[in-house]
Amino acid sequence: MLPTFVKPHRDSLSASTADTQKLFVLLKAIPAGDLAAARPQLALALVIDTSGSMRDLADASTGEKTARVTKLQQAIEATRRMLTDERLQPHDQFCLISFDDEARTVSPLSPLDRLHSAQSALARLDRFSGGTHLAKGLRAAMRELNHAPQNAVRRIILLTDGEAFDEKECYAAARELGETGISLVTMGIGDEYNEELLRDLAEMAHGRPHHLPAMHDFHSVLESEIGISVREVVTDLQLAAQTVRGVSLDSITRVYPDLAEIPCSSTHYALGHMAAGDYTVWTLEFTISGLCRPEGRARLAQLQLQGFAPALGQRLSSTHDVTVQFTADENAIADVDGEVLGYIQQRNADRMVQNAVRQLKTNATAAQQSLESAAQLTRRVGNAMQTKVLEESLHELRTTGSLSRNARKTVTLS
Repeated sequence: MLPTFVKPHRDSLSASTADTQKLFVLLKAIPAGDLAAARPQLALALVIDTSGSMRDLADASTGEKTARVTKLQQAIEATRRMLTDERLQPHDQFCLISFDDEARTVSPLSPLDRLHSAQSALARLDRFSGGTHLAKGLRAAMRELNHAPQNAVRRIILLTDGEAFDEKECYAAARELGETGISLVTMGIGDEYNEELLRDLAEMAHGRPHHLPAMHDFHSVLESEIGISVREVVTDLQLAAQTVRGVSLDSITRVYPDLAEIPCSSTHYALGHMAAGDYTVWTLEFTISGLCRPEGRARLAQLQLQGFAPALGQRLSSTHDVTVQFTADENAIADVDGEVLGYIQQRNADRMVQNAVRQLKTNATAAQQSLESAAQLTRRVGNAMQTKVLEESLHELRTTGSLSRNARKTVTLS
């Protein structure tokens, strides 16, 4: 059984009214027992931009010495260190893809006990140069990961520093990745890449976007992603939602450990993956309207979840009813759950931030107001890290009347 539970933001709604009412429901999961202990096999594709801009110099600090190396050379060295990470196991699989004008499988998917071939392939990355055809790199990685064992967790980690020449094809590739259960982690370096594209691609393929202000951040983010990957014990988590007449499911958002909107285009929704050792949390937004309900308890929806435990080779499921009390008691109606409301406010803050970034193109005053509202919400829910990012962005916006490219990327992907 999937270890999940649901909790509405309020237990009571108004009876005997056809007025529109909102209900937010928390869906929370944490793997436990045998499921949490079942470490899956990992099939990892590293997709690295080898376009001309990756040969620009990047400062790399080592102790008190500073070396002048290129971004690509730093990426190669960080990958060498990742391949010797003690959390990886010999039966885990790895492939290396480069892309510029074309995509190349520099090292095909193979077990890490053949580490020498993968290490040798890294040196060949420096031979290539051209434009930034990102979708070609994604599709080359997809072809390799299609050869992975059925029970492996499949993940692509993408590193780029430039504007993609093929954005339309990128969206098509990410959509296909999401449908086939391959997650995508995107990493943008510097201030030239399109942060909205990388965020969208990661959301569509159930991964995470990262902004790297400097190339030396690549190693630490790789380390973090390896830690998450080897703990990913549930994949291909699907939600089927059946609502009663007068109730609609309007949105689903993953709110922890990272924020991502889940496309709501049918009655079945792809929620992505779950890692052991921490909660994964989603919020569901329902609208109730058009029907006068008498006082009493009623079921508004039934949620059916299914996911795959790759290390166990099992499909797991759980079913939950969403019920509320319809009442005329105003005190009961006003009573809300603080935990659920906190996650909803965090979701709302993120939406305000994304709206502010769009407003920056035409109305800096409106963008500032949106960021100020978002900062107020993050303070209220105690998200100190996000509040700091927003306050720094607001200071720059008030001082200069705009945000630098780096600041926009930081606030968009934080």
